[in-house]
Amino acid sequence: MSIVAPLWPCVCYSVTRPLLYIIFNRLFMDTSEAAEH
Repeated sequence: MSIVAPLWPCVCYSVTRPLLYIIFNRLFMDTSEAAEH
């Protein structure tokens, strides 16, 4: 476990960063489309 523990921040970061990017990208697209219409 002492070897895996330091890897958790890296794993969480690599997993949550794309998810946050997709969520913000969709929100931005939704707001831009709503503004156009």
